[in-house]
Amino acid sequence: MAGPWDLPGPLAFVRRLVRKLRGGSSVVLRFPATLPDGLESELQKRCDWGQWTPLDAADAGRRRELLGRAVAELTPPAPARELLRSPRFRNRIVWLHGVRPATWPSWRDLLLRYSDACRNQGSGAPPGVFVVPLCGGCFPQPELSDVSVQYCEFREVVHRDDLFMLALREKDLPDPEYRFLIAATVAQLAQWDVCLAERLIGARPEKILRPWPLLEADAARRGWSGQTPEAWEAGTVDGPRARPLVHSTLLCAQGRLTELNRRLWAAQASALLPMVGERQAEIVREFGPGFRLPLRLSRDSGQPGSVSSLDRVELRHVVRYRDELGAPRAAVNRASPLYRLRNKLAHYELLDLTTDDRRDWKLLSGRS
Repeated sequence: MAGPWDLPGPLAFVRRLVRKLRGGSSVVLRFPATLPDGLESELQKRCDWGQWTPLDAADAGRRRELLGRAVAELTPPAPARELLRSPRFRNRIVWLHGVRPATWPSWRDLLLRYSDACRNQGSGAPPGVFVVPLCGGCFPQPELSDVSVQYCEFREVVHRDDLFMLALREKDLPDPEYRFLIAATVAQLAQWDVCLAERLIGARPEKILRPWPLLEADAARRGWSGQTPEAWEAGTVDGPRARPLVHSTLLCAQGRLTELNRRLWAAQASALLPMVGERQAEIVREFGPGFRLPLRLSRDSGQPGSVSSLDRVELRHVVRYRDELGAPRAAVNRASPLYRLRNKLAHYELLDLTTDDRRDWKLLSGRS
């Protein structure tokens, strides 16, 4: 499966990082749990103006040794100014991976001293830059506020639209309407989580439409339970801070099925209601010339009045006023399942497209 880095949200994130690095700023990246697959290789591919240099930064006590061996031939100790003056460090992009919470303060000190040296160097060849990914929830707030070293969180980067596009691209189904519905369901369930989206895409369509066993298995794999905290640092929350989105797997683990079902309903509504509108227009176009208009509506319908033109004829008119409208049986037979589906969705009812509502779905999609 192709990675997410060509999708709009992740691609914009990578481009922002590349602009910062090209402009001479080091970047500290904060991730909630693990590093997204493929990010390092994507950055390396796009930072083609400099020499990409990975460094294992797990032991901050060895930083002088690591920098001296992998980046420049410096005489220990290697202060930031000497690192800046080293010709071999020019145009380097240093990927410092493996930084731990206990060693982060030392690396932060080096970054700030190096940033100060870069700011005061004046004109000259572009200095090397650092990219430091911090993964997990045990890091203190970086407290970086310097033009030459910037801080970016991997938050609100991946959106539902990105995952919808990913599912639409990767899920190969012969029925385009069904494929659209499956892609919308994947996007609503995964929200921002590319890993969950990929697991759902790899499942059978009927499993995606009834996803509770898949989400229970995902919770077991992650070690999540009803006591798992709702926090961005734990990977269980994303989205705006004022309106955070809880991970679907955690909703399942907490037993919050009403909220989970609302996401499934949103996918169904977004995929099916436009199709219902299209089928309604087809019915009116085909049978409308024979309808008796104006149609007077009864008061008990809740919307008394009359329908005087074809563009105001709805499914409910064809079904509930079939005799007054003069609708033929063929029109009523086609309108009835559409009317049932739309009524359920209008009342926030979740359709079961694997059993009871499957026949209506086939009529909706135009397939027997």
